[in-house]
Amino acid sequence: MSEMLRPEQWGENLRELPSEQWTRYAELRAKGPDNELAPQDFRKVIECEMALSTVDNPGINGIFDPEIELKEIRSLAHDKKEAALETFKDKLVRQRRAFMQCRLFIERTIQYDRDTDSEQLKDIGDFFADRYGFSGFSRGLVHDLIYAYEEQHKMTRAFRAKYSDVGELIKELCGVSVNAGTVQISEGPLSIDILTDRPTAERLYPVNGPAGGMSKQFWGFQTSNLKGIHYTVVVNGGPRRDDTHIHEQEHVKNKVLRDFFDLDDPENTTVPNIRTRINNEIDPEVRSELRKEELRIIRDRVLDRTKDELTAMFKDGASAYFHRFYEKNGNPYDYLKGERDEYYKNPDYAELAHEILVEEYERVIKESILAFGELRKVGNHSTDEAIALLTDMPLDRWPSTVRHLSDYVYRHGQ
Repeated sequence: MSEMLRPEQWGENLRELPSEQWTRYAELRAKGPDNELAPQDFRKVIECEMALSTVDNPGINGIFDPEIELKEIRSLAHDKKEAALETFKDKLVRQRRAFMQCRLFIERTIQYDRDTDSEQLKDIGDFFADRYGFSGFSRGLVHDLIYAYEEQHKMTRAFRAKYSDVGELIKELCGVSVNAGTVQISEGPLSIDILTDRPTAERLYPVNGPAGGMSKQFWGFQTSNLKGIHYTVVVNGGPRRDDTHIHEQEHVKNKVLRDFFDLDDPENTTVPNIRTRINNEIDPEVRSELRKEELRIIRDRVLDRTKDELTAMFKDGASAYFHRFYEKNGNPYDYLKGERDEYYKNPDYAELAHEILVEEYERVIKESILAFGELRKVGNHSTDEAIALLTDMPLDRWPSTVRHLSDYVYRHGQ
């Protein structure tokens, strides 16, 4: 997200702002980028920009809970549904844009000061909740995310403070003894970050990782230890070292957000239940539909992992190894190899497995990548804005969400 909002970004809507508000903001911004501002000036800048963000995104009166609203629309008479649905779509987009702005302002405040008081972050959440009809659940979700950040940050800081010796820290963090002279340690908002040479990085790579060892294609990775401390490892001297660091930091952030936005792991819950139903089902057509349901649960679980990798790739702005998701060679991004091998052996599943675990899987990924690119073009969204608009939902819903956002932009010229 740009640190400064330029007048031309606001177009005709800029005339709706009080001149003194814009003048004050311009004075503060003239002092320099965020990291050069005093804390009180930074807070004023954020307050001004939050107010500015509402100019081209009208507020919502009352509470807007999409699920409740949609149920009410379904109960309307046919001649009233179309108008009600258009109003619903309009509110849905405005609220999603507000969630996006809310998230970005919170992240930006954390970037300025990772020790920011949680009440200040909650104030940002409440600013948007009050203006855009967040339900009690949605408002609470924002607060819970802030609490999760605060707790993870405190754990990270306490862990780093406890081990001043680099060798001892690495041993406790990764369970491996290394030459401390090959390692540089820094502390991110949510992780311990390690910069080292490739031989050391390969020693630090968890042996039970996706490739059973650190692939030569990897120049960094992120993981967590048994105490819940997240850490990243980046190879010093690798290509695009800074981009790799950004990439792995996005993985860490996704891991924290996952508890709030992603589906529960269906592999350990729904799949065994479906298999029991299949075994007890007499009707072959019903059995076939149940097998499709089972495979789509497997597909969606892996697509969630793919989404994590895609958002990290988009974030670093340099990665473009999309083709690796489609290769059937067991590479580190061939996430479905084990499942394909298992289901292909079963004649009851083989054909369906190809349809769902290969054709559908690849189509969802390709369409989500195209949708992300389209969102960047529509309304001139930044990478961070596009990620914030999409990352809280499954990949297969990205195209429809982008269509709704695009329609809104075309209708309103924003």
